Order: sequence, then structure tokens, then C-alpha cells
Amino acid sequence: SVRSWYNQALREFTFKITGAFSVTIMGFVPILSALALVREKESGSIKQIFASPVRPIEYVIGKMSPYVIFLTLDYLFVIIFGVWFFDLPWRGSLIAIFAATFLMVLICVLVGFFISTIAKTQLSAMMLAIVFTLMPALIYSDAIVPIHNSPEFFYHGYSNLFPAKFYTEACRSILVKGADIITVLEDIVPLIIQASIIFAICAWRMKKIRA
Repeated sequence: SVRSWYNQALREFTFKITGAFSVTIMGFVPILSALALVREKESGSIKQIFASPVRPIEYVIGKMSPYVIFLTLDYLFVIIFGVWFFDLPWRGSLIAIFAATFLMVLICVLVGFFISTIAKTQLSAMMLAIVFTLMPALIYSDAIVPIHNSPEFFYHGYSNLFPAKFYTEACRSILVKGADIITVLEDIVPLIIQASIIFAICAWRMKKIRA
């Protein structure tokens, strides 16, 4: 007989809700941050920033920091509420779930910021954010359908481009398996790499727009 080690009751909520955390972050955070810069571009107030001695990297950090801080705290509250409301296990480290959530929110905020650098209107920014974040999160995050049932190319290749996959695996390892931050480094490190790459791209885009 087959034995389930961590979800012995085979509760569907234990699988679905831990995956829903990444979908909600990937689906809504980029939209909020994407509208920030586009709104300034439409009103013309961004020209004041370009006329100042502020460097592109400083502008990106200053613009995104409030979103990252408050949305991280917001989604930590969502996770705690979800664990309480759906009676999910919490066997892992609070520091680990905070680190994973912080990196996931940071990546999504930066993705939204990058979208805002190429979009001209708030409507186009919103549509691009939905297409490039929400839809992939539903398909490749392992939140709804087990992604390991997919072909090898999607599981070990294409899905690695999306941070939702790593965040979902980290959440399930921390909450259900009781993993600590050392154990989930294989999911944390890809998130750090993706955040660094997207941050560099955002700084480059701002420098190009300013020029």
C-alpha cells in the first residue's frame, strides 16, 4: 500500500491552499506595482525624477521598497490566516516562510516595475501583468495541478522561469514537512538569482528611459 508521509489524511486543502499563496502573490502584486510608474508617466511627474540627480538604481529601490515591505507583511498575515482558517499544519520555521515570502514579493514587484517601463497606459500595464504573471502562475506553479505529471521539459525546464514554482515548493516544505531555511535553500537560491536578474534589468530600463 502507498503511505502519505506528510498529508496522511489526504486533505485537498493542504495541497490547494499552500499553492494558492503563490498564485495570489504572483497574480496581484505585479499589477499593483506595474500601475505605479505608468501613473507617473501618464501624469508627467516622472520628468521631475529624470531632472534630478537620482540614479536609476536609487529610483528603483526607493520606488519599490514600500511595496515590498508592506506587501510582504500583508501576505504573511494572509498565510497565517489561511493556516488558521483552513486548519493547515505549520511545522516549519517562521523565518523560512518570511524569507521565501519576501523574495517572492520582491520578484513580483520588480516584474511589475519592468512591465511599467514598457507599457504606455495603465490598461496596457494591467493586461501585460495578467498575461505574464497570473496565467503562468496558474499553470506552472504546481498550485492546482501537480506539475511533475507534465512532460520533462515543462517540469525541469520552462517552469523554472517562474518563481511561483519555487515558492510553492518552499511553502509546502515549510508548512507541511517542517523544513527550516537551510532545507529550502534549493528553492530560496533560485528566487535570489531571479530577483537579482530582474532588478538589474529594471535599473537598465530606467537608465535607458532617462537617456
